[in-house]
Amino acid sequence: MALPGAAYLGWHVASVRLQADPQSAERLRAEVARLREQLESAAGELEVLRTRSQVDRRALEMLRRDLAAKREEAAGLEEELRFYRSLMAPGEVAGGLSIREPELVAADSPGVYALRIVVQQEARRHELVRGELEIEITGSRDGERVSYPLRDLAEEPEENPLVLGFRYFQAIEARLRLPDGLEPSAITVQARFTKPDALQFRRRFDWRVRERFTHAGK
Repeated sequence: MALPGAAYLGWHVASVRLQADPQSAERLRAEVARLREQLESAAGELEVLRTRSQVDRRALEMLRRDLAAKREEAAGLEEELRFYRSLMAPGEVAGGLSIREPELVAADSPGVYALRIVVQQEARRHELVRGELEIEITGSRDGERVSYPLRDLAEEPEENPLVLGFRYFQAIEARLRLPDGLEPSAITVQARFTKPDALQFRRRFDWRVRERFTHAGK
């Protein structure tokens, strides 16, 4: 701001002096030209500084994104490590079998969710597991309690019941589309095993939506 002001002042003084002393015209014109040159130089330096500032901000933002990605990657590896360690721990029920909490991730479309459920067996037992799984979504609609089997909500046809066959774990994935007006509250999983032993149990989980799937069981 000082430089444009100086240029204007020089021009103004030059105008007055030109009227009073025509012989000083060349010197005053040279002074005005010098001030204009300084102004252009300062404007160029300012643009350079602005560019550097933008580059610095961009570099900082890139670094922040890279750090966030590294943290997410590390968290995913920790999740996966905890999952495989859990395969070495005793199961929640007799026979070393357990069902992990269902993972729900909201899709882009309203009322659509991706569902993932992992059934696992402790790794000390290497026997083949055979059985079946039934999944049910419960909630309220128009003030009444309602429940829907997975096959009624899945966008793609699902077996009913879902067939299980694994040694360590098995991931069940489906894409759900909820009916209009349904307020889900829970997911109930009924598991029936025929091998290595006849066994059945039922687990109820709260409806809980998360931002993304974990890496565990992938």
